[in-house]
Amino acid sequence: MRGSWRTAIAALLLALVASPAYAQGVARSLSQLRVLVEGGSRITVIDGSGGEWSGRLGELTSSELLLQLDGRAQRFHERDIARIRQRRSDSLANGALWGLGVGVGFTAMVMAGVAHDYDVNLGSALLATGVYGGLGAGIGVGVDALIRTSTTIYESSASQPDAAARTLSRERRRIAIRLVTIRF
Repeated sequence: MRGSWRTAIAALLLALVASPAYAQGVARSLSQLRVLVEGGSRITVIDGSGGEWSGRLGELTSSELLLQLDGRAQRFHERDIARIRQRRSDSLANGALWGLGVGVGFTAMVMAGVAHDYDVNLGSALLATGVYGGLGAGIGVGVDALIRTSTTIYESSASQPDAAARTLSRERRRIAIRLVTIRF
């Protein structure tokens, strides 16, 4: 009987090791941006020279963006925008998964530690794992609800270096690391 509940807990822990991957929504055109942001939302527009303007999104067309800045409007053409950022809440799902994993993992370790000294059956071990996993998930959601980050929601395709430039940059780093390694 003891071997079966240990196997169940080990299988549960292995299932929690894999973490889900979430696609990050970054628009490459103002037309795509309409799906990610609503009119009146607070955003920060960064132009090609690095200047930043924060305000509320006014009008948004496929080629222009109107930003409301403290009573005045600033119009940006798509070719002049390098990046747009918006403060967003962190996903609650990853906090729930991390909390669940910590709660289940902690409970499984405690159950494995006391199982030899006490008569712990599979039902009570699974119940305790579920309860503390749920508590961990709730705490994880609470922590994530407090986190707000500035997220890039638009990035001009012109501001992205092409593949050859990225490859050259990586090769330069490798050469620099090799030179440093040789000197020491």
